[in-house]
Amino acid sequence: MSNELANLDSPASVEAEMALLGAVLVSPEIMSDIEAMRLVPDDFFLLKHGQIWAACLDLHKRRMPVDFVTLAQAMDARSELERIGGAAYLTHLLNSTPSSVHAEFYAQIVIRASIRRKAMRASDHIKAWARDESIDTETVISRSLKAISDLVPVDTTRTTTLADAMDERMLMVLDYIDNPTKPRPGLPSSIPSITRVSGGWQPGDLVVFSGLTSEGKSALLFAEMLQAARHGYVGYFSLEMSTEKMSDRAAQLLSGVSVKHDLINVVSPRERDINAYIEAIHEARSWTKNIILEDVFSITPTQFLSKARRMQSEYGCVAYGIDYIQIMTPDKANGQRQQELGSIVKSLKEAAKDLNVPILTAAQMKDRGIGDRKAPPKLADIREAADISMNADFVGMIYRPDYREDADRFGDAGDIQNEEAQLIIGKNRDGARNISLPLWWRPKHVAFADRAEVRGLQPSYIKKGGDW
Repeated sequence: MSNELANLDSPASVEAEMALLGAVLVSPEIMSDIEAMRLVPDDFFLLKHGQIWAACLDLHKRRMPVDFVTLAQAMDARSELERIGGAAYLTHLLNSTPSSVHAEFYAQIVIRASIRRKAMRASDHIKAWARDESIDTETVISRSLKAISDLVPVDTTRTTTLADAMDERMLMVLDYIDNPTKPRPGLPSSIPSITRVSGGWQPGDLVVFSGLTSEGKSALLFAEMLQAARHGYVGYFSLEMSTEKMSDRAAQLLSGVSVKHDLINVVSPRERDINAYIEAIHEARSWTKNIILEDVFSITPTQFLSKARRMQSEYGCVAYGIDYIQIMTPDKANGQRQQELGSIVKSLKEAAKDLNVPILTAAQMKDRGIGDRKAPPKLADIREAADISMNADFVGMIYRPDYREDADRFGDAGDIQNEEAQLIIGKNRDGARNISLPLWWRPKHVAFADRAEVRGLQPSYIKKGGDW
């Protein structure tokens, strides 16, 4: 709200404000329609008009009629009647209203002018942040993007009855039953059994895969990003692998050919490996082009959110991946690593809700030593388990018994035979947990697959029609 003597060059329509308030006094029954437009006292240019509207909202909230008499009494009780010009000014509003029929149009004019004034104030803040050398560039960008996005509040509230909500849900369920091939809500996992247990990755979800060093957590995360890319753009932040290594990892996952061991570091590469490598890259190009890579050495949650917002604005990403939590840098370092990582996990969950898409990440598991390594992992084995358990929507823990017994033999470059593995569900906000999904670890592709699948060595999710 402004007063009459300040900001005279700001966008405003005092006439529309007066006509709107007068229309409400003439026809109190339109109050609900105007309130539904999310008009607030701060949207009015003149302070007294904002005070009058605040009194109208208060009366309406208390289920009292909004008319000349009740409004004058309410404002007098708030010691505001004389400040706005007394009852005479309310009479002036009544007499200056052309027609109450156009009340919603007047409200739209008031809201548009308010947004323009807010944009001017946001611009002043942005200029101040930009001039302040004590604020790092990414923080300036993040604050600026938030200031711009806050110009128009998004109404996320929804009022309905339980009966109507159940009817609407029933129609959706019956539609899926009648159309079994129709894509379900959320993003499917690269592994069908995970999708069946989790229900798919939903907007706002924080998904965490955990495992020991080189046990496959990053490989599973990367496979999830490749699967999500079939449904739209995804942003992938790799703090561990370079762009070149990510490219080679994707090629091996898709073709079963190691760029390093099968093509570059051999004197005479096999013709079938060369052809498989080229063919897989060409066939997958229609969706690998949807993966936006961020090859960064270090990133804070604020920097991640800033970059993700820019990606969201430009590409409309359906998911984001970060490899991995323990490598991230806290926004504010305090020397207490457990607190710092707890803050990082909480920030990632907030970012998922802010962006309204799932964020998938990986977390390092504590090595309990040779004696206990073969035992199935538990949530407590994950570093910073309490914060991850509290904030994550899904936590999957990788368990490869043979690898844990002999990592040298069963590492990424080890035996090419399929190896039995499990994904133990430590947390699942929307389904069963404390269950184990039987998987295969396929070193040839550096990927996991359902153990029940019998489809050779090719991961099922790179086949045509990888939806669930």
